[in-house]
Amino acid sequence: MNDFTSLITAGGEKKPYGMILSDELNEAFAGLPAVKCTDSVFLLVKNSGVFLYDENAPEPGLVDSGALPESADLSGFTTELSFAPDCILPAKFDAEALTVGETRFPVSVRKAAEKLYAVLSKSGSFLILLDASRFLLYAFAENKFLCGYLEV
Repeated sequence: MNDFTSLITAGGEKKPYGMILSDELNEAFAGLPAVKCTDSVFLLVKNSGVFLYDENAPEPGLVDSGALPESADLSGFTTELSFAPDCILPAKFDAEALTVGETRFPVSVRKAAEKLYAVLSKSGSFLILLDASRFLLYAFAENKFLCGYLEV
């Protein structure tokens, strides 16, 4: 269990919120593990990488979250987050870090769409897609999709 997963599950004592895999993607992506995050945006795994797919993009296709434009929109944002029942943790976003509780994770924040951000662990241990319009979190860690929410 990596540090991030251990932290968000209270050392493995709490079972994280899971997600149901989607079967709504077109034939080109049939059989790939994917979850639906918004009306048109999916997270999916292909060749051990996590990609975004937006059906409504001008040129729909897989987008490597690391190729999205960097964003400072979340810098200084403080909230609480939860990925497991009864495990609500303080969180702060800075220019190059996400601090959850007392633990600092080096990250890069990328803008996927209006009010939709990809938070990428620089170690590669997790990816969080933060939907700021609905205060929802979609993550991929330890080869699993997780769901969470922000307290505001």
